[in-house]
Amino acid sequence: MSCLTIGAFAQAGSKKASVPTSGSHTPYVYFMMKNGQLMEYDHGRLSKVTADVTLPNKTTIHPNATINLADGHVVKLNEGEYIAMDGKIRRLADMAKP
Repeated sequence: MSCLTIGAFAQAGSKKASVPTSGSHTPYVYFMMKNGQLMEYDHGRLSKVTADVTLPNKTTIHPNATINLADGHVVKLNEGEYIAMDGKIRRLADMAKP
């Protein structure tokens, strides 16, 4: 029973450590406009978005860079901007460098 308890604490500690605690970090997954195309950056790999993507907060990103926000507003992602998995649009220039 002791081993099970120790394993549970180690697992919980590892999961918590992997979650960034500040707002100034480079996200692992985000979507950005690059040369007029919507691209997904996923853990170092860049690929073209060819189908709708729905984020955890119910924001939908379309391949033409139109975004249906969770609150019902519709916006367009522009060159130099990105949207992270939290559904917030930010400027690429403001992204923290690793």
